[in-house]
Amino acid sequence: MFSSNSIRRAQTAVRVTLSLAACAGFCGCSSSATRTRELLEARLRTQDAAITNLEEQLQTTRWDLAASRQEVDALRASGVVNVSAGLPEQAAQSFRVDRIELNTLMSGGLNRDGLPGDENFTLLVAPKDPKGNVLRVDGELRIEIFDFTQPSDKQLIGSWALDRNQTAEMWHQGVVGTGFQFTAPWQQTPRGSELSVHTRLLTTDGRQFDNTSKLNVDAGPSAAVSAKPAAREGISSVKTAAATPVGWKRSQIGPDFELPAQPLLPD
Repeated sequence: MFSSNSIRRAQTAVRVTLSLAACAGFCGCSSSATRTRELLEARLRTQDAAITNLEEQLQTTRWDLAASRQEVDALRASGVVNVSAGLPEQAAQSFRVDRIELNTLMSGGLNRDGLPGDENFTLLVAPKDPKGNVLRVDGELRIEIFDFTQPSDKQLIGSWALDRNQTAEMWHQGVVGTGFQFTAPWQQTPRGSELSVHTRLLTTDGRQFDNTSKLNVDAGPSAAVSAKPAAREGISSVKTAAATPVGWKRSQIGPDFELPAQPLLPD
């Protein structure tokens, strides 16, 4: 593969030749110089495209080399001697991963029973390399879902730990998204419509990747119940409605309205 310096030198040589051709054109070589210049411009565009492609290949090779070095260091540190078939490819993929992301288009609540509210949810967690490519890796996946509309001691509404065998069966590849797809019923029914989901991927080389994202769901009737304000102590909704002063409209009475000591009479 060409080095960066040789690529730059080739590009410089083409540009110098183009400059000389342009000078020749200004000196009186009309039609012939114009054709030569156009030809050199086309060759320069082709050369630029080739250089860009070579630079991308060089960067990919550097990433692969760094992954291989990390793989060797990890195997040496763990004292592994016998390596099962397929592990080198999996390790190379794993070392190229630098983050995980939640695919929001493929994540959210699921309503399959036709009743109000989502009784299930689904997540699509995608391991990615520095260029944003999704990579299939081997590892454990941990999921925690929080509902911050609930009291602090009840905000964790679900927790799952999935081993390597389970995540291997969860891999999904589709048009909309690719990654680990996990679908399950709620451990505790949420009350809020916007939840917080924390995912953690533990790869076989001992690295850890975390992601926290929002998860939009339909909480159904439980959301309406949790959003309904509690009645003020000592005053029920029936008594408040019956005690509306004469001549007042209910729309004129705010939530902080205090009933007078004596009933109001119309003038």
